[in-house]
This record gives sequence, C-alpha cells and structure tokens, in this order.
Amino acid sequence: MESALAPGTDFESTALVHDSLTRRALAPGIHLVDTGYVTARGVIAAQLDHDGELVGPMMPDASRQSRTKGGYPASAFTIDWDNRQMTCPSGKTSRCIHSPTIFRACESPPLRSA
Repeated sequence: MESALAPGTDFESTALVHDSLTRRALAPGIHLVDTGYVTARGVIAAQLDHDGELVGPMMPDASRQSRTKGGYPASAFTIDWDNRQMTCPSGKTSRCIHSPTIFRACESPPLRSA
C-alpha cells in the first residue's frame, strides 16, 4: 500500500509500489491492477526495471497524437519484450526500448490516408 497527496494520480504511485516491493523481495511477476494504475510507461517500467508484468485495463488514450489527424495512438505500436524492440505503425522497428523515448521509434511516419 502506498499513500500519496490528493492531487497525485494512481499511476504516479505504481513505480513507488514496485520499488518498495522489490526492496523487500516481494515484487510480483504479474501485478494485477485497475485502470487508474496502467499506463504505457508503467507497463514498460515494470518489465524493464522489475522484470514483471503490469496487467490491467489501459486508460483511454487522450494524447494529442491520438486526437490529431495523421497521429498514432500508443495502441498502434507493438512491443517485442524478448528482443527489446518496438514497431511503429509504418513498420519501422526501434533498436531498443528506453522508457523516456519509447514513442520516438518512428522518426518520420508516413501520412495516413484520409
């Protein structure tokens, strides 16, 4: 259990919970959570930082990219955990996955058809 200030969000506390469980050798291989705790970054961090799987329903994608014509939502990208690669909708594959740059695999994605 993790307590946080009211202005914070659930998904902001996920890394703190994982860090705390790891320090006590209690990190789960699969961590089942509700919608408020699941983000793309959280799923990636759980895998890369704690060798675990964060499982739960994703929050709706409200990013600018998903609302912009020609943009791609996070769900359009495929992650290959075993090979630490990500493939964008245009088929380009990143060399490795780094949390801060996870969605930069497509340097110049093709424009979508109208």
